[in-house]
Amino acid sequence: MSLLYFNNSNGTFSEEASAGGLSSILNARGFGAGDLDNDGEDPFITNSGGRPILFRSDASKNGKNYLRLSFEGTVSNRDGYGCFVKLVTEVRVQTQLYNPSNAYIGQREPYLHFGLGSATFVNAIEVNWPSGVQRTFESVAIN
Repeated sequence: MSLLYFNNSNGTFSEEASAGGLSSILNARGFGAGDLDNDGEDPFITNSGGRPILFRSDASKNGKNYLRLSFEGTVSNRDGYGCFVKLVTEVRVQTQLYNPSNAYIGQREPYLHFGLGSATFVNAIEVNWPSGVQRTFESVAIN
C-alpha cells in the first residue's frame, strides 16, 4: 500500500496518497528527492525493480512560496552536515536538520527546502552549526 502524508500545520498529518497521485501499489527500494528544475517544488523518484518513477509536485503553480538553503562551512565542516536551522515567517516557525544522506538506498539534493505556503517574507533564519557557531540572517528574500 502506498502512503503519502501531508502536514496539516497544526501538529497533525493526513494521509493523501490518492490525492497525491500515489494510487498504485509499489514495492520500492530506492528513493531520491530534489528540485529537478529549480522551481521550488520537491518531486521524488523511486524505483521498484524496473524503470525509475517520477512523482511531480506543482505547488508553485498554486501560488505557494518556498526557500532553499545551501551551506558552506569553514569551522564545522565544509558541507554543513548537522546544521540545525530555524526559519521564522509571519505565518509560522519551522525547523530542520540538514542531513542530505538520510535516505534509504538513495540521496537527497544538497539543500534544505522550506515550503512557505502563503508566507511572503522570511523574518529570520537561525543556523546552528555542529561546532556551536550560530548565525542569524534577517529579512531574507524568498522564491
